[in-house]
Amino acid sequence: MSLTDDVEPGKQSSLARKPKAERSLEYYTSGELSHRYIEDKENRLKASRCPNCWHDKYHCCCPLIKHLTFRLDVRFLVYQHYTDYLNAGDDAKLLWCCAPSRTKLFVYGKKGHDQQLSEECLKDPKNTVLLFPSDQAITAEDFLELRSQQARSPAQDGPGSTRNTNAQDGCASDVPLTVVVIDATWRHAKAMHRKFCKTHGSEIPQVQLSPTALSVYARTQSQPDRICTVEAVALLLQNLGEEQTNCDALVDYVKLNNRALKGAVVKREKDLCLYEGPGANPAWYFGRRHK
Repeated sequence: MSLTDDVEPGKQSSLARKPKAERSLEYYTSGELSHRYIEDKENRLKASRCPNCWHDKYHCCCPLIKHLTFRLDVRFLVYQHYTDYLNAGDDAKLLWCCAPSRTKLFVYGKKGHDQQLSEECLKDPKNTVLLFPSDQAITAEDFLELRSQQARSPAQDGPGSTRNTNAQDGCASDVPLTVVVIDATWRHAKAMHRKFCKTHGSEIPQVQLSPTALSVYARTQSQPDRICTVEAVALLLQNLGEEQTNCDALVDYVKLNNRALKGAVVKREKDLCLYEGPGANPAWYFGRRHK
């Protein structure tokens, strides 16, 4: 049963009767229960957390995150699992911290958000891509070639088109690109991916990455194919021809979030302290190969 399915008769009442200690996140499998979980989390944390970086307001790191000006006309649709929502350790929130006008958040399990995400994707499906390592995914290089073919297509451009195409990176620099990223653990991400594909089928192309460097995310990993959401976005943008300084800045903000969690010193040392809360759940799957 997906997070947005109706609750089976009698199921909700049986879950409600369980002791609080036993009502782990595994029990929040229906749309109603996941929505209640989200509302409860928002009510508990809205008074004490920064609405942008999700750290405690006294330890907010937003002043250290500068807004980025991208060369590419790109926007980000973050499809986030509800268990990662409002967690200070999550990295996807950094996208709207540094690019608020280009980023929208949709929480898997929150009422109406799946429909809103679908509507955003359908605005321009030909210029929308899902960043996910599925068996239908193509490489970033193949996606560049696809974009290049579309940019050169007379049928798409029409007579007298003045579209500006960068021959070096194969991207139409004046054509907007929407990047959908699934922000969750691998187990949750697979279910979210299935739901996304059920809605959009093959309408939205999917891209997988080939990372060569180890992740800088807070949780140490020893394999180069395990990177977090923002690192994946930075790598995709780099492959698409974005300014290297912006790609590096995205990765630096992941490091900054790590330091905020650990209470390390960066410019405002006295305002950053140790955070003991949950949230170290990176989307390691971005670099893995589909099997």
